[in-house]
Amino acid sequence: MNDKLTICLFILERHNFTLRFLRYYNKFKIPYTLIIGDGSKINLNKSILSEINKNNKIQYFKFKNEFNKKLNEYNHNKFYLRILSCLKKVKTEYVKFISDDDLLINYSTIKCVNFLEKNKKYDAAGGSGLDFSLSSKYYGKIRDIHPFYNIKNFKSEKVIDKVKQFYDGTFDCWHIVFRTKKIIKIFRISSIHNNKDKDFKDHFHELITHIFLKIHFFKDPLILHESHNDPHDGALRGNVIKRLKDINFLRNLENFSKSANKVHKFKNKNFIKEEYYRGIVIKYFNKNKNINKSYYSLKDMIRIFKANLKTKIKKTQNLKTFLAKSKNRSLNSQLVLVQDFLLNK
Repeated sequence: MNDKLTICLFILERHNFTLRFLRYYNKFKIPYTLIIGDGSKINLNKSILSEINKNNKIQYFKFKNEFNKKLNEYNHNKFYLRILSCLKKVKTEYVKFISDDDLLINYSTIKCVNFLEKNKKYDAAGGSGLDFSLSSKYYGKIRDIHPFYNIKNFKSEKVIDKVKQFYDGTFDCWHIVFRTKKIIKIFRISSIHNNKDKDFKDHFHELITHIFLKIHFFKDPLILHESHNDPHDGALRGNVIKRLKDINFLRNLENFSKSANKVHKFKNKNFIKEEYYRGIVIKYFNKNKNINKSYYSLKDMIRIFKANLKTKIKKTQNLKTFLAKSKNRSLNSQLVLVQDFLLNK
Protein backbone atom coordinates (compact mmCIF):
# COMPACT_ATOMS: atom_id res chain seq x y z
CA MET A 1 0.00 0.00 0.00
CA ASN A 2 2.79 2.44 0.98
CA ASP A 3 4.34 2.35 -2.47
CA LYS A 4 1.03 2.92 -4.28
CA LEU A 5 0.14 6.41 -3.02
CA THR A 6 1.79 9.84 -2.97
CA ILE A 7 0.49 12.87 -1.06
CA CYS A 8 1.01 16.30 -2.66
CA LEU A 9 1.08 19.26 -0.29
CA PHE A 10 0.93 22.79 -1.74
CA ILE A 11 2.05 25.63 0.51
CA LEU A 12 2.06 29.41 0.31
CA GLU A 13 3.71 31.26 3.20
CA ARG A 14 1.55 29.89 6.05
CA HIS A 15 4.49 28.50 8.00
CA ASN A 16 2.60 27.73 11.21
CA PHE A 17 0.14 25.50 9.35
CA THR A 18 2.95 23.90 7.34
CA LEU A 19 4.96 23.13 10.48
CA ARG A 20 1.93 21.59 12.21
CA PHE A 21 1.17 19.42 9.17
CA LEU A 22 4.76 18.14 8.99
CA ARG A 23 4.88 17.44 12.74
CA TYR A 24 1.66 15.45 12.37
CA TYR A 25 3.01 13.61 9.31
CA ASN A 26 6.20 12.62 11.12
CA LYS A 27 4.69 11.87 14.53
CA PHE A 28 2.19 9.38 13.09
CA LYS A 29 4.74 8.07 10.58
CA ILE A 30 2.41 8.51 7.62
CA PRO A 31 3.93 5.93 5.26
CA TYR A 32 3.44 7.63 1.88
CA THR A 33 5.83 9.77 -0.12
CA LEU A 34 5.07 13.44 0.45
CA ILE A 35 5.81 15.95 -2.31
CA ILE A 36 5.77 19.60 -1.21
CA GLY A 37 5.27 22.28 -3.86
CA ASP A 38 6.14 25.69 -2.38
CA GLY A 39 5.09 28.79 -4.31
CA SER A 40 5.95 31.27 -1.52
CA LYS A 41 8.09 34.33 -2.10
CA ILE A 42 9.67 33.76 1.32
CA ASN A 43 11.97 30.93 2.41
CA LEU A 44 11.16 28.17 4.89
CA ASN A 45 12.16 28.60 8.52
CA LYS A 46 14.53 26.28 10.40
CA SER A 47 11.74 24.39 12.20
CA ILE A 48 10.09 23.37 8.93
CA LEU A 49 13.40 22.41 7.33
CA SER A 50 14.16 20.29 10.38
CA GLU A 51 10.89 18.34 10.00
CA ILE A 52 11.55 17.82 6.27
CA ASN A 53 15.06 16.50 6.95
CA LYS A 54 13.74 13.99 9.49
CA ASN A 55 11.88 12.04 6.83
CA ASN A 56 13.47 10.68 3.64
CA LYS A 57 9.99 10.20 2.16
CA ILE A 58 9.47 13.98 2.02
CA GLN A 59 10.49 15.74 -1.19
CA TYR A 60 10.55 19.55 -1.21
CA PHE A 61 10.42 21.71 -4.36
CA LYS A 62 10.59 25.50 -4.49
CA PHE A 63 8.76 27.31 -7.31
CA LYS A 64 9.68 30.91 -8.08
CA ASN A 65 8.05 33.82 -9.93
CA GLU A 66 4.47 33.11 -8.81
CA PHE A 67 4.18 36.45 -7.02
CA ASN A 68 3.12 39.40 -9.21
CA LYS A 69 4.75 42.50 -7.73
CA LYS A 70 2.67 44.92 -9.81
CA LEU A 71 -0.63 43.42 -8.65
CA ASN A 72 0.79 42.55 -5.22
CA GLU A 73 -0.72 39.07 -5.38
CA TYR A 74 0.10 35.51 -6.41
CA ASN A 75 -0.65 34.38 -9.97
CA HIS A 76 -3.32 31.70 -9.65
CA ASN A 77 -2.68 30.30 -13.13
CA LYS A 78 0.93 29.64 -12.10
CA PHE A 79 -0.42 27.74 -9.08
CA TYR A 80 -1.96 25.26 -11.53
CA LEU A 81 1.37 24.91 -13.31
CA ARG A 82 2.97 24.22 -9.92
CA ILE A 83 0.47 21.43 -9.28
CA LEU A 84 1.07 19.95 -12.73
CA SER A 85 4.84 20.09 -12.23
CA CYS A 86 4.55 18.24 -8.90
CA LEU A 87 2.21 15.66 -10.43
CA LYS A 88 4.85 14.85 -13.03
CA LYS A 89 7.21 13.96 -10.17
CA VAL A 90 4.76 11.41 -8.74
CA LYS A 91 5.91 7.83 -9.34
CA THR A 92 3.03 6.00 -7.66
CA GLU A 93 -0.21 4.80 -9.24
CA TYR A 94 -2.35 6.98 -6.96
CA VAL A 95 -2.11 10.54 -5.67
CA LYS A 96 -3.97 12.72 -3.21
CA PHE A 97 -3.75 16.50 -2.73
CA ILE A 98 -3.83 18.15 0.65
CA SER A 99 -3.56 21.66 2.10
CA ASP A 100 -1.39 22.73 5.01
CA ASP A 101 -4.46 23.46 7.18
CA ASP A 102 -5.67 19.86 6.73
CA LEU A 103 -4.75 16.67 8.58
CA LEU A 104 -4.86 13.37 6.71
CA ILE A 105 -7.28 10.67 7.86
CA ASN A 106 -5.46 7.48 6.97
CA TYR A 107 -8.02 4.66 7.36
CA SER A 108 -10.36 6.25 4.78
CA THR A 109 -7.45 7.06 2.46
CA ILE A 110 -6.53 3.36 2.49
CA LYS A 111 -10.19 2.51 1.87
CA CYS A 112 -10.13 4.64 -1.31
CA VAL A 113 -6.92 3.02 -2.59
CA ASN A 114 -8.31 -0.47 -1.93
CA PHE A 115 -11.49 0.43 -3.79
CA LEU A 116 -9.53 1.61 -6.83
CA GLU A 117 -7.39 -1.52 -6.77
CA LYS A 118 -10.53 -3.66 -7.04
CA ASN A 119 -12.51 -1.39 -9.40
CA LYS A 120 -10.40 -0.55 -12.43
CA LYS A 121 -13.26 1.24 -14.22
CA TYR A 122 -13.14 4.04 -11.63
CA ASP A 123 -10.66 6.91 -11.96
CA ALA A 124 -10.88 8.16 -8.39
CA ALA A 125 -12.44 7.59 -4.98
CA GLY A 126 -13.17 10.16 -2.30
CA GLY A 127 -15.23 11.05 0.70
CA SER A 128 -16.37 13.86 2.93
CA GLY A 129 -14.43 16.04 5.35
CA LEU A 130 -14.50 17.16 8.98
CA ASP A 131 -14.28 20.84 9.84
CA PHE A 132 -12.90 21.63 13.30
CA SER A 133 -12.05 24.68 15.36
CA LEU A 134 -9.64 24.86 18.28
CA SER A 135 -9.51 26.63 21.62
CA SER A 136 -6.48 28.50 20.24
CA LYS A 137 -5.06 28.73 16.74
CA TYR A 138 -3.02 25.82 15.35
CA TYR A 139 -3.03 23.78 18.57
CA GLY A 140 -5.31 23.18 21.53
CA LYS A 141 -8.57 21.50 22.46
CA ILE A 142 -11.06 20.72 19.68
CA ARG A 143 -14.05 22.85 20.70
CA ASP A 144 -16.18 22.21 17.60
CA ILE A 145 -16.21 19.51 14.92
CA HIS A 146 -18.71 19.00 12.10
CA PRO A 147 -18.82 17.03 8.82
CA PHE A 148 -18.93 18.78 5.44
CA TYR A 149 -19.29 17.62 1.83
CA ASN A 150 -21.71 14.72 2.21
CA ILE A 151 -21.49 14.01 -1.52
CA LYS A 152 -23.85 11.73 -3.37
CA ASN A 153 -22.52 9.52 -6.15
CA PHE A 154 -23.57 10.56 -9.64
CA LYS A 155 -26.77 8.83 -10.69
CA SER A 156 -25.88 8.93 -14.40
CA GLU A 157 -22.70 8.79 -16.47
CA LYS A 158 -24.14 11.18 -19.07
CA VAL A 159 -22.25 14.49 -19.06
CA ILE A 160 -25.41 16.63 -19.06
CA ASP A 161 -26.80 14.79 -16.03
CA LYS A 162 -23.48 14.93 -14.20
CA VAL A 163 -23.23 18.69 -14.74
CA LYS A 164 -26.77 19.21 -13.44
CA GLN A 165 -26.10 17.11 -10.34
CA PHE A 166 -22.79 18.90 -9.81
CA TYR A 167 -24.61 22.24 -9.72
CA ASP A 168 -27.15 20.87 -7.28
CA GLY A 169 -24.34 21.09 -4.73
CA THR A 170 -20.85 22.09 -5.91
CA PHE A 171 -17.74 20.83 -4.11
CA ASP A 172 -13.98 20.71 -4.58
CA CYS A 173 -11.62 17.82 -5.33
CA TRP A 174 -9.14 17.98 -2.45
CA HIS A 175 -10.68 15.07 -0.56
CA ILE A 176 -10.22 12.51 -3.34
CA VAL A 177 -7.63 9.84 -4.20
CA PHE A 178 -6.93 9.88 -7.96
CA ARG A 179 -5.26 7.58 -10.42
CA THR A 180 -2.19 9.68 -11.14
CA LYS A 181 -2.31 9.38 -14.94
CA LYS A 182 -5.97 10.42 -15.00
CA ILE A 183 -5.63 13.56 -12.89
CA ILE A 184 -2.52 14.64 -14.83
CA LYS A 185 -4.70 14.72 -17.98
CA ILE A 186 -7.23 16.91 -16.16
CA PHE A 187 -4.60 19.38 -14.95
CA ARG A 188 -3.09 19.59 -18.43
CA ILE A 189 -6.49 20.83 -19.61
CA SER A 190 -7.19 23.20 -16.71
CA SER A 191 -3.64 24.63 -16.84
CA ILE A 192 -3.95 25.89 -20.41
CA HIS A 193 -7.38 27.48 -19.90
CA ASN A 194 -6.27 30.65 -18.16
CA ASN A 195 -8.83 32.86 -16.49
CA LYS A 196 -7.98 36.12 -14.74
CA ASP A 197 -10.65 35.35 -12.16
CA LYS A 198 -9.37 32.68 -9.74
CA ASP A 199 -12.87 31.51 -8.74
CA PHE A 200 -13.79 30.67 -12.33
CA LYS A 201 -10.37 29.08 -12.82
CA ASP A 202 -10.99 26.72 -9.90
CA HIS A 203 -14.60 26.20 -10.91
CA PHE A 204 -13.57 25.16 -14.43
CA HIS A 205 -11.14 22.61 -13.01
CA GLU A 206 -13.73 21.12 -10.65
CA LEU A 207 -16.27 20.95 -13.47
CA ILE A 208 -14.07 19.08 -15.95
CA THR A 209 -12.87 16.73 -13.19
CA HIS A 210 -16.45 15.55 -12.71
CA ILE A 211 -17.25 15.58 -16.43
CA PHE A 212 -14.34 13.37 -17.47
CA LEU A 213 -13.58 11.19 -14.44
CA LYS A 214 -15.60 8.40 -12.91
CA ILE A 215 -15.47 8.93 -9.14
CA HIS A 216 -16.91 6.91 -6.28
CA PHE A 217 -17.66 8.71 -3.01
CA PHE A 218 -17.75 7.18 0.46
CA LYS A 219 -19.40 8.82 3.45
CA ASP A 220 -16.13 8.53 5.38
CA PRO A 221 -14.10 11.75 5.83
CA LEU A 222 -10.66 11.87 4.22
CA ILE A 223 -9.45 15.08 5.83
CA LEU A 224 -9.68 17.14 9.00
CA HIS A 225 -9.75 20.85 8.13
CA GLU A 226 -9.27 23.65 10.63
CA SER A 227 -11.71 26.58 10.32
CA HIS A 228 -9.86 29.90 10.07
CA ASN A 229 -9.78 33.14 8.08
CA ASP A 230 -6.22 33.03 6.73
CA PRO A 231 -5.90 33.44 2.93
CA HIS A 232 -4.82 30.47 0.83
CA ASP A 233 -4.60 29.25 -2.79
CA GLY A 234 -8.08 27.82 -3.14
CA ALA A 235 -10.10 30.30 -1.10
CA LEU A 236 -13.09 32.00 -2.71
CA ARG A 237 -12.94 35.78 -2.96
CA GLY A 238 -16.14 36.77 -1.19
CA ASN A 239 -19.72 35.64 -1.55
CA VAL A 240 -21.92 35.67 -4.67
CA ILE A 241 -22.92 39.32 -4.22
CA LYS A 242 -19.30 40.48 -4.13
CA ARG A 243 -18.52 38.43 -7.21
CA LEU A 244 -21.53 39.82 -9.11
CA LYS A 245 -20.38 43.35 -8.28
CA ASP A 246 -17.10 42.70 -10.11
CA ILE A 247 -17.23 44.73 -13.33
CA ASN A 248 -15.58 41.80 -15.15
CA PHE A 249 -18.03 39.16 -13.88
CA LEU A 250 -19.97 38.70 -17.16
CA ARG A 251 -16.77 38.62 -19.21
CA ASN A 252 -15.25 36.03 -16.88
CA LEU A 253 -18.43 33.94 -16.95
CA GLU A 254 -18.40 34.03 -20.75
CA ASN A 255 -14.74 32.92 -20.83
CA PHE A 256 -15.56 30.13 -18.40
CA SER A 257 -18.47 28.98 -20.58
CA LYS A 258 -16.34 29.08 -23.75
CA SER A 259 -13.65 26.97 -22.06
CA ALA A 260 -16.24 24.39 -20.99
CA ASN A 261 -17.66 24.24 -24.51
CA LYS A 262 -14.18 23.67 -25.93
CA VAL A 263 -13.60 20.56 -23.83
CA HIS A 264 -17.11 19.18 -24.39
CA LYS A 265 -19.43 20.00 -27.28
CA PHE A 266 -22.67 20.95 -25.53
CA LYS A 267 -25.62 21.27 -27.95
CA ASN A 268 -26.83 24.28 -26.00
CA LYS A 269 -23.83 26.65 -25.91
CA ASN A 270 -25.42 28.51 -22.99
CA PHE A 271 -25.99 25.35 -20.95
CA ILE A 272 -23.03 25.90 -18.61
CA LYS A 273 -23.96 29.55 -17.99
CA GLU A 274 -27.56 28.55 -17.29
CA GLU A 275 -26.48 25.86 -14.83
CA TYR A 276 -24.05 28.25 -13.17
CA TYR A 277 -26.83 30.76 -12.61
CA ARG A 278 -29.20 28.05 -11.38
CA GLY A 279 -26.75 26.32 -9.07
CA ILE A 280 -24.71 29.27 -7.82
CA VAL A 281 -26.48 32.61 -8.27
CA ILE A 282 -30.20 31.74 -8.02
CA LYS A 283 -29.55 29.27 -5.19
CA TYR A 284 -27.79 32.04 -3.26
CA PHE A 285 -30.70 34.47 -3.69
CA ASN A 286 -33.25 31.79 -2.79
CA LYS A 287 -31.28 31.04 0.35
CA ASN A 288 -31.17 34.75 1.21
CA LYS A 289 -34.72 35.74 0.23
CA ASN A 290 -34.70 39.04 2.11
CA ILE A 291 -31.82 40.32 0.02
CA ASN A 292 -34.06 41.78 -2.71
CA LYS A 293 -36.76 43.27 -0.51
CA SER A 294 -37.35 47.01 -0.50
CA TYR A 295 -39.98 46.73 2.25
CA TYR A 296 -39.66 44.67 5.42
CA SER A 297 -42.64 43.68 7.54
CA LEU A 298 -42.44 42.99 11.25
CA LYS A 299 -42.35 39.26 10.45
CA ASP A 300 -39.41 39.85 8.10
CA MET A 301 -37.54 41.76 10.80
CA ILE A 302 -38.16 39.01 13.36
CA ARG A 303 -36.99 36.35 10.87
CA ILE A 304 -33.82 38.32 10.05
CA PHE A 305 -33.16 38.85 13.78
CA LYS A 306 -33.53 35.12 14.49
CA ALA A 307 -31.28 34.21 11.55
CA ASN A 308 -28.58 36.61 12.77
CA LEU A 309 -28.94 35.30 16.30
CA LYS A 310 -28.44 31.73 15.08
CA THR A 311 -25.30 32.84 13.24
CA LYS A 312 -23.88 34.52 16.33
CA ILE A 313 -24.91 31.72 18.69
CA LYS A 314 -23.73 28.88 16.52
CA LYS A 315 -24.32 25.42 17.92
CA THR A 316 -21.04 23.78 18.69
CA GLN A 317 -20.27 20.10 18.99
CA ASN A 318 -17.18 19.24 20.94
CA LEU A 319 -15.12 16.13 20.27
CA LYS A 320 -16.63 14.18 23.17
CA THR A 321 -20.16 14.72 21.81
CA PHE A 322 -19.07 13.86 18.26
CA LEU A 323 -17.40 10.62 19.38
CA ALA A 324 -20.50 9.62 21.36
CA LYS A 325 -22.69 10.03 18.27
CA SER A 326 -20.27 8.45 15.80
CA LYS A 327 -20.44 4.70 15.21
CA ASN A 328 -17.24 4.71 13.16
CA ARG A 329 -14.59 3.07 15.36
CA SER A 330 -11.75 3.64 12.88
CA LEU A 331 -12.52 7.34 12.70
CA ASN A 332 -13.03 7.71 16.44
CA SER A 333 -9.71 6.10 17.30
CA GLN A 334 -7.86 8.41 14.90
CA LEU A 335 -9.64 11.50 16.23
CA VAL A 336 -8.55 10.64 19.77
CA LEU A 337 -4.94 10.48 18.56
CA VAL A 338 -5.32 13.78 16.70
CA GLN A 339 -6.66 15.50 19.81
CA ASP A 340 -3.74 14.16 21.83
CA PHE A 341 -1.34 15.53 19.18
CA LEU A 342 -2.98 18.96 19.19
CA LEU A 343 -2.80 19.15 22.98
CA ASN A 344 0.80 17.92 23.26
CA LYS A 345 2.69 19.58 20.42
